[in-house]
Amino acid sequence: MEKKKIVFSLIYTLFALTQLLAQSTPRTAKDFIDRGNRFYDQGNYNDAIADYSNALQLDHNNVMALSCRSRTYHVIGDFDKAIVDYNTLLNIGIAPATILTARAKAYYDKGDLNKAIEDCSASLKINPNDEETLIIRSKAFCEKDEFDNAIADYRVLLRINPRNTVVLKELAEALYNRGVEHYYNGDLNKAIEHWEEVLRINPDDASAKKNLDIARRQRSN
Repeated sequence: MEKKKIVFSLIYTLFALTQLLAQSTPRTAKDFIDRGNRFYDQGNYNDAIADYSNALQLDHNNVMALSCRSRTYHVIGDFDKAIVDYNTLLNIGIAPATILTARAKAYYDKGDLNKAIEDCSASLKINPNDEETLIIRSKAFCEKDEFDNAIADYRVLLRINPRNTVVLKELAEALYNRGVEHYYNGDLNKAIEHWEEVLRINPDDASAKKNLDIARRQRSN
């Protein structure tokens, strides 16, 4: 009798495990996406990508799977593959402003500043006041030493949110650098104008103070 109980218990356990396995094995695109998201939340990015890819095998244009996979590729630094997925999303016609900004960030992180600026500009034609897009473009302009363009974007950002201290700091840096360019190009008035604005933002900027004093003395001679 005892042996029968053990056998029955084993059979029941095996049945329960089989049922649990059947329930936990993804069968649909949504199942794979849901499990991929759990992997993503755990920081298990490779398995997340595998599940999103499995979802796309079942549904080639699944927007959620493409969005999640592109995000994950971006997180692990595989920018080229992220960009491929962003391209597919754009071809499908999903939220072009949002996807253009996401692709711009991938290009920026990859170091392709021209394409980052191009995508940001396209996105801003759709949504002119998107802060994330303006921030990406302004940073790209700064890295290309296109300080006038960066300054213009920072001013738009400050009209949207005048209390953004990070943007104020970056505006001051761009103004300072543009002032240096004006100084070495022999335009003392423009250099002084830019450094004065730096000091209105940050009165304790020692470099701007020093440069401003030199430029003023040179102009007065």
